[in-house]
Amino acid sequence: SIFAKTYNDEKTNSCIAFVYDATGSKGPYPETVHVVPPHDPSGWKGSGKAYAGHSIQDWLLNGEDENHWNQMIEIEFWSNLMYPESADQLYHARIADAEKQCPGTQSTRISESTNDIIFELQNSGCAASAARFQLSRFMTGKYGVYEVSYLSSNPVTEGEIAAWLKVLQNANIVLQH
Repeated sequence: SIFAKTYNDEKTNSCIAFVYDATGSKGPYPETVHVVPPHDPSGWKGSGKAYAGHSIQDWLLNGEDENHWNQMIEIEFWSNLMYPESADQLYHARIADAEKQCPGTQSTRISESTNDIIFELQNSGCAASAARFQLSRFMTGKYGVYEVSYLSSNPVTEGEIAAWLKVLQNANIVLQH
């Protein structure tokens, strides 16, 4: 099985998802994702959940919790061993799930290259979800696919969207030695 450890790396001021192979007893995968928020990186706290080959880490502003939040950074990981889908297949599944949960959800594919997709989702609220804005990037690493997202439960300005788009564009997968 796969489990995840999350922490705020003071050296690089970034939120980091670090994924371990718990069955191989060989320690961590030598791969991590660095995400640097545009405002005070130390103001975020993380928590995570893991399933077989899939992990989710949520980063909330200090003082917020999973039931009451205004902004969230979410880092999701699908292991190649359990989920052989490509970034494009996971993107289409994400859009279909969002539209199923909340009909009328609007999606815009902002940019794409081989194994790398940036997109935006917006809904005005429905029975399953409050109004939400999401800006996400699927990134393919050696060990699987990552989705790095910024979510807001409040309206966002063009300036905020531009700042978070830059954060996602600068997020990177780093191989540790």
